[in-house]
Amino acid sequence: MKELSMVLQNLCGVLPAGVVCFLPSYAYLDTVYGHLEQSGALQRIGQRKRIFRETAGGAGVEQLLQQYANAIDQTAGGALLLSVVGGKLSEGLNFADQLGRGVIVVGLPYPNRTSPELKERMRHLDETLGNGAGNEYYENLCMKAVNQCIGRSVRHIRDYACVYLLDERYGSERIQQKLPAWIARHIHVASEGFGAVQARTARFFKAKS
Repeated sequence: MKELSMVLQNLCGVLPAGVVCFLPSYAYLDTVYGHLEQSGALQRIGQRKRIFRETAGGAGVEQLLQQYANAIDQTAGGALLLSVVGGKLSEGLNFADQLGRGVIVVGLPYPNRTSPELKERMRHLDETLGNGAGNEYYENLCMKAVNQCIGRSVRHIRDYACVYLLDERYGSERIQQKLPAWIARHIHVASEGFGAVQARTARFFKAKS
């Protein structure tokens, strides 16, 4: 939580306009939000960007998106939107241009493995295609959700954004092969720490201005 808080603060300090952060579940979003609030990070981020969060059930999502867009237009630093992988904001809406100059995906959002339907499908795949087919399907479901989040931001040929994948497993070749080719070609594993990522981000947007 402390590291995630630092990442959000650092990135919100250099990312212009709109930033969307996708978290694995509503429960985890609430936990992260509570930590940001308790640690004072929420207030520090709020000095630069207005902060919004998605709520379970998808109620009022159009109003939330409109408020987020208005804040980007009216606030010098833009806005941060905390959302959930698999929620309405990750699948049905676009964050083109100023709405999504930064996209942050926290963790690998694997579906609930105890779901009877998923367990049965994985068992069937193992039986018909061989051992490991079920796990491959399970991982592909996860990466499909990640790719949907990533694809929300760059919507046309002149659009641009920075994408941050916050989990060491994204450093593995197997996972990278399941990312979109346009992301995989430019991926940079951040082994130098938060400061280097912040500096690279600042240089990227300076070149765009």
